[in-house]
Amino acid sequence: MKRIERIYRLLSSFFPIHLFFLHLRSSQLMLLFWLFFGSMTLGMAGRSLGLYHLFWSPEYLDANSPWAYLILGASFGLFTMTFHIASYLYYSIRFPFLATLSSPLFRFSINNSAIPLLYFAVYLSSTAYFYKLDPQLTYRDWGYAMSFFVLGATLTVSLTMSYFFGVNQRFYRRLLSRIGQLAKEQKSLDSGSHKPNRITHYLAHFYSIRRVRPTDQEKAKIRASVRSERNREQLRKIESLLK
Repeated sequence: MKRIERIYRLLSSFFPIHLFFLHLRSSQLMLLFWLFFGSMTLGMAGRSLGLYHLFWSPEYLDANSPWAYLILGASFGLFTMTFHIASYLYYSIRFPFLATLSSPLFRFSINNSAIPLLYFAVYLSSTAYFYKLDPQLTYRDWGYAMSFFVLGATLTVSLTMSYFFGVNQRFYRRLLSRIGQLAKEQKSLDSGSHKPNRITHYLAHFYSIRRVRPTDQEKAKIRASVRSERNREQLRKIESLLK
């Protein structure tokens, strides 16, 4: 039993795995959307209505063309970024080391990609099965269609990231700080309902694993306190605008 607990602690200290289990415990509503789209993609939901054809063989201007997969991929990318931003707003306050990283939303999104990648794998396998059933289609056609799907998703994610880290970066940071402050106040009222999260490693990129330095936790607390003092008056103005 102790060995199992030790393995669980070791796995949960890796940021992507920790976020995955955190979603399973606390993000039932967001997971419901992923399950809904996943069930339609697999043909489990709305099969009598043929909803799975919207994913397997989308049409644009009454034709199954690569542009249809491009639009579908762009929709997938937009939904994925919505999932990342909502998760960041809800859970980033539990991980103070994020405040010491460059582009914290970008780093968080990389580590939060387990569920979107799982759905993407389901979509790839489902469309490959559809192309296999149709004798007029080949795997070359499937690869061509999927390349447009990936292109659409990449364009949407890139544009969304550029928006948040470009012109609107300052306002977005203030907005996140305000939401984080409200989360802190709520957390203090809960009298320790959440246990501290100890993360030892995280993904800096999809191909790079980095260790969380012990000093990052203290630096994050200092930066958060300084930021709240400097932006208190400005955050009040933002709060009045949001009301």
